[in-house]
Amino acid sequence: MKQYYVRLFYIFCLFFFIQPSTSKAQDAILDSLEIALETSPHDTLKLEILLELSTKTIRKDAEKSIVYILEGIRLAKEYKQYHHLIGLCIYYSYYLTSTNTIDSALTVIEEAYSYLPHVSDKKKHLGVLTEHASLLQMKGDLSEATQKYLNALKIAKENQLTEIVASCYIGLSGLFYSQKMYAKAIQYNQKCAGICDDLPSSRTPYCFGLVYSNLATFFLKQKQIDSTIYYGLKAIEFKKQVNNLHGLSLSYSVVANAYLKKKDTLTAIPFYEKALEIAKKVKDIKVLSQTLTLIGKIHVARKNVLELQKIVAELDAIAPKFKNPSLLINYYQVKRNFFELKKDYKGALELLKNQFNMVDSLRKGKNATLIASLETKYRTNQHKLEKELTQKELLLSNERAIQSKRNLMGVVIFTLLVLLLLLYISSRLRIIRQQKIALNIAYEQLERQKQDEVALLSLKALQAQMNPHFIFNALNSIQDLVLMKDIKNSTIYIGKFSALIRKILLSSKEQFISLNNELEILSLYLDLEKLRFGEQLNVTFNCLVSLEQQTEIQIPAMFIQPYIENAIKHGLFHKKGLKKLLVEFRIEGDFLVCVIEDNGIGQEKANEMKEKTLHLHTGFSTEAIQHRIQFLNQTMQKEIRIQTDDLGPEPSTGTRITLYFSI
Repeated sequence: MKQYYVRLFYIFCLFFFIQPSTSKAQDAILDSLEIALETSPHDTLKLEILLELSTKTIRKDAEKSIVYILEGIRLAKEYKQYHHLIGLCIYYSYYLTSTNTIDSALTVIEEAYSYLPHVSDKKKHLGVLTEHASLLQMKGDLSEATQKYLNALKIAKENQLTEIVASCYIGLSGLFYSQKMYAKAIQYNQKCAGICDDLPSSRTPYCFGLVYSNLATFFLKQKQIDSTIYYGLKAIEFKKQVNNLHGLSLSYSVVANAYLKKKDTLTAIPFYEKALEIAKKVKDIKVLSQTLTLIGKIHVARKNVLELQKIVAELDAIAPKFKNPSLLINYYQVKRNFFELKKDYKGALELLKNQFNMVDSLRKGKNATLIASLETKYRTNQHKLEKELTQKELLLSNERAIQSKRNLMGVVIFTLLVLLLLLYISSRLRIIRQQKIALNIAYEQLERQKQDEVALLSLKALQAQMNPHFIFNALNSIQDLVLMKDIKNSTIYIGKFSALIRKILLSSKEQFISLNNELEILSLYLDLEKLRFGEQLNVTFNCLVSLEQQTEIQIPAMFIQPYIENAIKHGLFHKKGLKKLLVEFRIEGDFLVCVIEDNGIGQEKANEMKEKTLHLHTGFSTEAIQHRIQFLNQTMQKEIRIQTDDLGPEPSTGTRITLYFSI
């Protein structure tokens, strides 16, 4: 937000110093200037044309403008045209700022200072001064930025340069806003409003539009909703006069936010829709995303799934263009709320993870920016101290020859200053360490909260992944036995079915279970499948692990059953004749090995059957297990490997899946 108001200052200055014209007229002028540049025989004339081209393209096409700027700087240095050189340096700084290379922009402005003694034009002096103030504000040196703005304001008033006075007022209001000094920010905006009528008539609507837009934003921060709406509507009125589409979309959003604060969503939505319409025209991704997000939150509160689906679709379309992490965080939140309303907890879980990862990344970035800012301030203070020390040493050297007493006093003063500086540095370092500790504590608390929420959604996802197809088949088998009046087998089947369901529900609460418990679950499951398929299914179930090891070895819960189910469903179900299934457990070195082997139709034909049968189960459990394997291998110091092989020379003679668990 701080850099946003600094850039408003840039836009304001550019509107003042660059004559507006229609798009067609502007293009015609640019074409004629480029032709003149190619045909001009004199470098001094080329320099004039390059400066004009830089002026007219800096807002419209920055990448094109930088070519003119750099060539102009080269010629201006060669012919010592300092007046043009300063203007081109300022444009170069604008370009570097737009690419977020603030340090390079500061270097360019410092170079521009060296050319000022050769120029008497006060506007050039003030241009360098205000640009320097803006860059210092972006770097976080607010005290020095404020001082430079005030100096520029004083010089502009003394020379009756009304346009630069207005620019300084806007710059100071943005600076105070970034420090949350809203009363001061409002004061300087109102001062600017007082001189808007003194500007050239073509600049007056731009001035009022920007001032009223700022006031609306400032009053919204102070929760003065009626004032926000009043100034927001006035800003819209003036921005319409000059067809300032970017500004209009922002002002419509501010007014809509104010009505939303009043809980008047019926009035807020039309303003959001207008902001949305304009943002689409100008392709302003930031305003478009923010507006869609706010409308989406309104529909979330109303539980309007149909309207929310439209908003999510539009956000999905522009999400790849998001460069600001905050936009992604809000996008994930709205889409997660949409999935929760649809009861798609798996999708909601993935979005929640993405949201937390982005919040974590953003927080780390802010911490790094804070540390970098403090380091910059420390280096600046250190540089100033070194200069002061050099000056004091020179002064003490001169005084030593005149008076020994003054020399002694100077040494004492110098020593005290050094001690005070060391105390100050020590205090600042201690504060920084304390802040870092506090940030780490807050981060750990957030991590614990995140883990709790992720665990809750993970449980919902696990509870939702029971295969309805298997349960349906099992109940059909029970029905068949009852209709056949096979009371004994139906009673056995129901008992095993209920025992299996009970064990699955109990094991789904645990991350790991013993091999013994896993064998019981698999045995019950295979008994049910044998009852369903009858004599067509021949199951060999072997465990070559001792009873003691079966109790001690822990494996992930509900891990092996989906692979056996897939072998039956996709490998053996379509097999004609006798269907054979081998499930065997053994120990090989430091690994528990589970072999699942079938004489089914093979992987290739199974995949073909899946493609032809649209209603077939999509393998959700296997996919979830793949995620669990990745998680366990990375975080739980467990190594799990899966090997899949086709049996025999022909791919349709069966499949073997071998699972390796480290023990």
